[in-house]
Amino acid sequence: MTFKHEQQIPPVIWAVVADRSRARILAAPWPDATSWEEVRDLVHGEGELTPQEIDTDRPGSFASPRGGYHTGEDRKDFRHQSAEHFATEIVGVLESGRLAGEFGKLALVSPPLFLGVLRKELSGPLEQMVVLELHKDYTHAPLPDVAAHLSDGLAEVTRDEG
Repeated sequence: MTFKHEQQIPPVIWAVVADRSRARILAAPWPDATSWEEVRDLVHGEGELTPQEIDTDRPGSFASPRGGYHTGEDRKDFRHQSAEHFATEIVGVLESGRLAGEFGKLALVSPPLFLGVLRKELSGPLEQMVVLELHKDYTHAPLPDVAAHLSDGLAEVTRDEG
């Protein structure tokens, strides 16, 4: 007799509440996600800095083929590059938690621009775990307020599934 091995999904949901400079990872039992607790708090110092605070040198000077000199400007978008670095760090924490079986569902709460960057970094298995996305910035809101917004959003999701 052969038994099909089915992967057990942990009865826990994690919520990533993030912007470019801070990410809070919250956990709650699933499907009754009413009692949330903070399990990680990640701070990305670069997210608060301006490009002038990082690049203190003036643009470089280059010789022109026709003679004379011109200055070169850096063409990188510092804010976007910083957001990508932080999103990669957040996804690394999520992957570690997923592989350790710490959660089975995932909610993403972030301003729309950072949510797009974060979504782009997610692996296939993490994408499949996402059950809720809120396009809001609650990174500095008190935990009870964030928990209320998450519980309301998840109640709608579970009601629509049922």
